[in-house]
Amino acid sequence: MKRFLLVIGFLLGFCEAGIADGLTAPSLWKNQRGSELRITAVTGTRLHGTFTNYDPNYQCQGIAYPITGFTTGGPTQFTVNFVKCSTVTTWNGNVQGLGYSAGWVLRYKGQTTGGYDFFFRVN
Repeated sequence: MKRFLLVIGFLLGFCEAGIADGLTAPSLWKNQRGSELRITAVTGTRLHGTFTNYDPNYQCQGIAYPITGFTTGGPTQFTVNFVKCSTVTTWNGNVQGLGYSAGWVLRYKGQTTGGYDFFFRVN
């Protein structure tokens, strides 16, 4: 199911209609696991906002953590320090089409894991 959602997300990313101008503010984005990226401000290329994890496979659910990141209208990166869980995750991808396709890298106690997310704009 996850792969299916990722394929749909990548295909939507290449659609000509509805080209996104990046992660604009204010806006709310959700990924395929229900987690929320809320952009509250964009200052130059700097992103400001929060990320709330709702993935049942990870801890620290339901807590809005601040993000640090940047966007250039296409390439976009943001990082979340999940302080309560001693975990730092960075998403790096491109905003195009109907959403934001991003690979992520999670670091926890010297271990690293990764994957892909597709964020679609909710509002």
